Amino acid sequence: MTVNKEYEELLAELGIFPPAAMLTQLHCEIQEELGSLTLFDDVLPTLSALLHTGIRLAICSNLAKPYGAVIDELLPQHVDLIRCLSYEVEAIKPEREIYDWIVRESGIPADQTLFIGDTRLADYEGPLKYGFRALHLVRHQPPRGGTIASLAEILD
Repeated sequence: MTVNKEYEELLAELGIFPPAAMLTQLHCEIQEELGSLTLFDDVLPTLSALLHTGIRLAICSNLAKPYGAVIDELLPQHVDLIRCLSYEVEAIKPEREIYDWIVRESGIPADQTLFIGDTRLADYEGPLKYGFRALHLVRHQPPRGGTIASLAEILD
């Protein structure tokens, strides 16, 4: 998830040359998964509301290269998002380098940045460790210390 290459190229660099049928199957399975990805209902209204207040937004995700294009399709093109995708910045959460990248690119100090995500270690504990404010998004459970159940809760 830290290499900006298609999987065929990456496999070849690693000296792995699977049969063509296996590559075709892998490609089909990846395309099927990519086609099934959607946003939760609270994402676009929340992003829109935040943008109208002038808050800078970023997306920070541990992804392999094929998923980046889906992010571009799902999020409105007119939204000015700082895009921190692990394969593009060559670091993954919870490594310090990816959080430093966010601070450097946004120009906003960590202690003035709210990090929200659904993975406890990468999106909550990691950011807290490096000085960010953070909330852990745990859908379908009542919120408790440091968690929210819906992205829309940050608007309250």
